[in-house]
Amino acid sequence: MVLRAVAVGFALVAPLGCARSAPVLAPTVILVEGVSGGEVGVGSEPPVAEAPSRWNPQDEVEVEWRGTWYPAVVLEKRGPDRWLVHYEGYTAEWDEVVGGDRIRERRVEPEGEDPDEDEDEADP
Repeated sequence: MVLRAVAVGFALVAPLGCARSAPVLAPTVILVEGVSGGEVGVGSEPPVAEAPSRWNPQDEVEVEWRGTWYPAVVLEKRGPDRWLVHYEGYTAEWDEVVGGDRIRERRVEPEGEDPDEDEDEADP
């Protein structure tokens, strides 16, 4: 049996020691998770499955920052689907932990002629 329930809302909390104070709304989150055998447990966080590591230390990747992809190197894994990266050409103060949605394989630019060079122009 698998049962999962999440309740999110606000609880009305009366302040202690003062009968004339206005009631206070406090955020409330309740997680209920079923386990095999029919028992139900209450937890503070939902279980997180460990994702297989796609990136390894020293992998050369690209990382998205404010809509632009920058070359970077993976330094270490920091949790499920999270990696510490170093942006190439920048100091360590720019290193950051990024999620899988902001990291991709590095794309190799083909070597060749300069795209700005005019091919229709005749040699002198």
